[in-house]
Amino acid sequence: MTSMNPAVLAIAGPIGSGKTTTAALLARQLGWPRHGYGDTIRAIAAARGLAPGRGTLQQLGAELAGTGWDTFTRLVLGHARWAPGQPLILDGLRHLPAATALRQVIAPLPASSSTWTCRPASPSPAPANATRPPAPAPWAPCTLPNAGCPRSATTPTSPFRHKNSSPPRSPGRSSATWQPASATHPETAVPDRFTRIIDVHVILRRTGKILLLRRAGNVYASGQLCLPSGHLEEGENILEACIRETKEETGIALDPATLRLVLSIHQRNPGSTHTRVGFAFEPGHWDGEPDIGEPAKCSQLVWADPGSLPSDTVGYTAAIIRAVERGVIFALNGW
Repeated sequence: MTSMNPAVLAIAGPIGSGKTTTAALLARQLGWPRHGYGDTIRAIAAARGLAPGRGTLQQLGAELAGTGWDTFTRLVLGHARWAPGQPLILDGLRHLPAATALRQVIAPLPASSSTWTCRPASPSPAPANATRPPAPAPWAPCTLPNAGCPRSATTPTSPFRHKNSSPPRSPGRSSATWQPASATHPETAVPDRFTRIIDVHVILRRTGKILLLRRAGNVYASGQLCLPSGHLEEGENILEACIRETKEETGIALDPATLRLVLSIHQRNPGSTHTRVGFAFEPGHWDGEPDIGEPAKCSQLVWADPGSLPSDTVGYTAAIIRAVERGVIFALNGW
């Protein structure tokens, strides 16, 4: 690949889309350093002595994002030992606010505002002497030996998308061509929209009391009580998230047909601008005996009176339970 002016290329895409492979290949071809958001999160988890499980890392990532995208972005770039004006391949961009913060932090590095589509190399490739001028550029040859096409990649102001999830590759062909797509095409344009975390909370009742879990370990609100809960994962619907979190944390298997939405809540964390949207569900019935499913993150199960919650209940959890007990279906908390 021909040389490029310094930039920060952020690789984005869903889980399993080949972001890390694409980042590694681009770093090797360009001779640029590479780092990932996940690398920073795993390093911090290791420093805190946390188990490197997916759930733990997602929770830690949400905690770091809650400090503000600008702060989180600077932390990631610091771990990458990036300095202004230097190039970097950044793997694992997943939120548009993170892209916005990244653009602001790396300024005034030049960046293209074009939208690109990765397509299989044509039978008639570009002339051998073709070179790529500084961005923005109309096209550029990209040789990625034995890699296939990356599915999704984006620079801070230049979203990329993959047109063919599995492009055909004939024997001996080892190149793909980056070609510009219309920046206004509804399938390729990526608006810089505000996004927030979605979480779910499950209310299990028995003899008039509600099940709470005492958080443990090096996690947010350690030692305090909360409902069985967690973040919506990519590819999940809300009911699937409820069932997964309840099973993981208490061992109780819920029937989705029995789940009833009892509250939607827009939460703002105290002392910050970090917000999230939560949904609380209650099953019509459930069977079994709850148990601690994640001992590294939970030390005790507590059956609490919803009308007189323990003083060490997480504020967000208490707001949810009190709203449900009042019979409201929507609430704001922390605003």
